[in-house]
Amino acid sequence: MSTPSTSTQEPPVVISCRGGTPAAQLAEEVARLLAGSGDAEFVDAEAVVRGEYAGRRIAAVDGCSSACGARLLVAKGIQPYVSLSVDDLAKAAEGAPSALATDAAGRIARGVTSRPLRHLKPRRPAMPDAPAWADTDASRGHTVEDYLRAVDTLTAPIAECGALTTDAPTLAAYVSKALGVSRVSAGAMLQRLERLGLVERNASKEVLLTAAGRSEADEAVRRLRLLECFVVSFLGYSVADCREQARTLANSFDLEAIDRVRAALGDPERCPHGWPVDPAVARAESNRLVVLQAVAAGAQVRISRCAEDDPKLLARLAAAGLAPGTPLEVVEADDQRIVVAIVGAVGGGTLELDQATATGVIVEPLALLPR
Repeated sequence: MSTPSTSTQEPPVVISCRGGTPAAQLAEEVARLLAGSGDAEFVDAEAVVRGEYAGRRIAAVDGCSSACGARLLVAKGIQPYVSLSVDDLAKAAEGAPSALATDAAGRIARGVTSRPLRHLKPRRPAMPDAPAWADTDASRGHTVEDYLRAVDTLTAPIAECGALTTDAPTLAAYVSKALGVSRVSAGAMLQRLERLGLVERNASKEVLLTAAGRSEADEAVRRLRLLECFVVSFLGYSVADCREQARTLANSFDLEAIDRVRAALGDPERCPHGWPVDPAVARAESNRLVVLQAVAAGAQVRISRCAEDDPKLLARLAAAGLAPGTPLEVVEADDQRIVVAIVGAVGGGTLELDQATATGVIVEPLALLPR
């Protein structure tokens, strides 16, 4: 890829991935050091997506090989001229932030990268297992709302470093598996949604919500979370079972009925799993959250949310006394397990969780995560 001469252009802008993980913090530190060197300007990725820096060369610095920052730009049709990973830079710069920045600055000035964008294949999250309700829902046929909710979930995956991402493109194959339907059925519905202007596909045939699709998906998610509150508060279902019951009811409640439910519940801010009822709030909040699996030993965190679509995991968490709002200290952590203690619990004691369970617990750091 050829790069125009830097002498006739404004300095490039640099974005970094976002989130509370050590990898994301280091990526931002490297990006800011680049900007501070006078060779580039550090800016918010969302401002770039909005077109505020049209015509400027863009460099993306990511904390891990999921390359969330670069993927966000590419998915929106914005081609960064350099994509750098802290993982890659560290191999040549001994892991020191100042050395990383020096190496990154040199690569940006030369317009080169160890991972050319034409071959950029960031690691996607693993294809999800079909949830327990998928077979039942498939027998009645999926609605537009079902698909919009699925795309909304799949385009907000957990990155390799443990951060929560937003607006990451997904694949039709992932949508089909998430809903428990054939790829042919999923492809046909996605084509319909594309004709309706609710989803769009990038050059790699990956799927993203359009602005109109985002609005419709947000309303579908809001409806479902309010109904989760309803079936727990008024019908007595457990937190582990409330999503399946709410999903059954969701397409039977019109906007007026949902507003009545909201009023009867006292306008709840969060669903029983801890997710904000307002999806816009949930996305904004995600920038400071990580999965428990990514937290290092010695850190203190507070559970913010729990996985919504895994009743067995939710039942295990409930049995262990783990719920949104619970403060935890990570006592031990390795590749196989994580040991936590509930801060302030009478009698002390620790709980051991496997990594799969820890991935379903989304937490807010109470202090900077150890590096």
